[in-house]
Amino acid sequence: MADLAEHQQDDGRRILFSAQKDEAPFLLEWIAYHKTIGFTDIILFSNNCSDGSDAAMDRLAAAGEIAHHRHSPPSDIAPQQNASRIAQEARLFAPDDWVMWLDIDEYFVINLGDGTLDALFAEAPPFNAFLAAWRIFGDGGNSTWPGRQISPAFTQAQADHEELFPYVKTLFKWSERIAHLDIHRPYFDEHVRPRRYPAISSTGDPVDRAFYRSGADRFNRVSKAGDWWKLAQVNHYLLRTPDMFNRKRERGRGNRPHVSGNDRHTNRFYKRMNKNEVEDRRILRFEEATTQELNRLHKLLED
Repeated sequence: MADLAEHQQDDGRRILFSAQKDEAPFLLEWIAYHKTIGFTDIILFSNNCSDGSDAAMDRLAAAGEIAHHRHSPPSDIAPQQNASRIAQEARLFAPDDWVMWLDIDEYFVINLGDGTLDALFAEAPPFNAFLAAWRIFGDGGNSTWPGRQISPAFTQAQADHEELFPYVKTLFKWSERIAHLDIHRPYFDEHVRPRRYPAISSTGDPVDRAFYRSGADRFNRVSKAGDWWKLAQVNHYLLRTPDMFNRKRERGRGNRPHVSGNDRHTNRFYKRMNKNEVEDRRILRFEEATTQELNRLHKLLED
């Protein structure tokens, strides 16, 4: 069994995991960006796509760019949880792999060094789990989708409010002591201890000890005050634009069973979450490199 105290700079695959449906306008750019910052493996699950994105993922998988798994979740099981179960049962993750679950509207932005995973591993305090806080981005005043996510069109985001403790997404080292992979974080068995499996948030501070034991919602969030986006953040393009928000509403919710419907993505939700309070341009440092990688992936699909 791997020693959970191993430092984060140890070798291992850097796996980006996601479950998606009908994300064709955004999928290739999301893949391109995360390859650019240093993820070595991308594992994607798709279910019942109607926009051709599953066929595109098949071609990328055949070219060795990603791994693609199709699944058909029962109507009473959330697609994301079904994908997580299949992935664990199939042992898609090995000890010492680094794993992060991001949705296609989430981009991991590292605010250290050159913005790559290497910079995070080299400059952050030692960790086996890194909880990166969401930063919600608004529509930037765009009424229709401009064609790219990493763009000066999408630099308006939420401000830092002391009363808000954002949700997180977690980059973590895989171990047989992980009982369950959730969209926000791993859940552990009873043997994991902070000393042997250090976890920090993007403030740079150790997480609350209850993180290791509790499934409470507040441990899916940054639970301490501070500069939540100091070391890194997850740019959450929750709305994108009104036309793309309508697509989101029609797709339904990945973390709820299909039979539950979608009562979340309403016009009221859009207005409440349309955060255009301050400018954050940090992801734009990778605009050119992402464009180059995106062009390469497009060419693979065209050949």
